[in-house]
Amino acid sequence: MMERQTHATSSRALVAQSAQEARDWLMPFAETEAPRFSLLKAMLYGTLIDVGIVIQTRPLCGVGGGWYSYIVRSGGSEQIRFLLAVAQFDQNGNGTIDDDEWLAYEGLADVLVSDAFTFSGNLSLVAALMLSLTHLITMGRPVPFMLSAATEDYLGVADSQWLLWTAYAANAVSECCAFFTLCIAVITRSCITNVLPSRESKIAMLRMTNALGLQAVGMLLTLWSFFVASAFGVLVASPTIGLMAAIMYARTRDAHTRPFASKPPRLSGS
Repeated sequence: MMERQTHATSSRALVAQSAQEARDWLMPFAETEAPRFSLLKAMLYGTLIDVGIVIQTRPLCGVGGGWYSYIVRSGGSEQIRFLLAVAQFDQNGNGTIDDDEWLAYEGLADVLVSDAFTFSGNLSLVAALMLSLTHLITMGRPVPFMLSAATEDYLGVADSQWLLWTAYAANAVSECCAFFTLCIAVITRSCITNVLPSRESKIAMLRMTNALGLQAVGMLLTLWSFFVASAFGVLVASPTIGLMAAIMYARTRDAHTRPFASKPPRLSGS
């Protein structure tokens, strides 16, 4: 009985510590004024945030002001969302977990762990598919990645080499990012199911490692690189028909991002 009470007390202390650390990290973000909407900042943020999270350089972290910079330094919006959920474990912020907060914690923590398990499983499947697709092109199977005769005649052999190098490099980057995402997803899923024994340790691992944010960044970089490889790859295959395909790629991307480029509607009476 004494051992169970000691274990329960230590578990509540760990939960309270995680909630306090999440609050301490989020407090500067909460005190930072959200920037006014700007289409240019939104495009820069959506384009460079993943690169900024990976390399954590000061110029990229500072794009768009302190609010954007804090999201980059935190590891992305997924980590911010997870920290907000962890901060709710200690609802009154007194540094202790009472019985009501413990019951709420058990329900919320189970949802977080289940979501992380499903998220890792889905991304591991998509990353495996992207890895198999891009790896065949990198290896030159079934045919090598090469300039078509029409492209060489239209641009010249020397002037068209940069198209081939750009398409091949972007495809290789997409493959590497897919492999990175697959590794992180498999390791995260294994830790959640087989390695970590308690709910508290799983939450602590997800909070300290930013495993979900790294998976999201890896997948977005995979898709960005695949988009670049596809746009330049069609130009490698044909300078005229490929140009139409590249424009269609760009328009498809613009159609998906356009709903986020408009200001939110005003509520009635506001």
